[in-house]
Amino acid sequence: MSYVAAIFVRCADEAQDEIVVRARQLIAASFSMVEVVRIVRVMANDPGRAEDFGIVEIDVTQSRDPRALSLLRSIFMLLCEETNWGMELNWDGIEAVEPDFGVYMRRDYGTGAPVEFDEDDDI
Repeated sequence: MSYVAAIFVRCADEAQDEIVVRARQLIAASFSMVEVVRIVRVMANDPGRAEDFGIVEIDVTQSRDPRALSLLRSIFMLLCEETNWGMELNWDGIEAVEPDFGVYMRRDYGTGAPVEFDEDDDI
């Protein structure tokens, strides 16, 4: 069974390649390079994947490791502070492995604070 934890950047003022560069710069400046280089991936999605996975996707390898999940959550919060991107923090099944990480978060484009994703309100 596959579990994926990821941040999906849904919309932004910047072009896709600029989002990738900016995300990498912010992450590198804020976290241990050894940790980041080893487990964090920032990638642009092709148009066919963008509807489901955002224009840019940020994930961590070893996504069942609570430290990696904590890092991903910290990256999401950093991006909320430093950008105006519309994003989701999506655990996609991780709550079955790590119940403490089961809260899906989203941040609307242009707003500062992330909120818990409510499927009933956000459809």
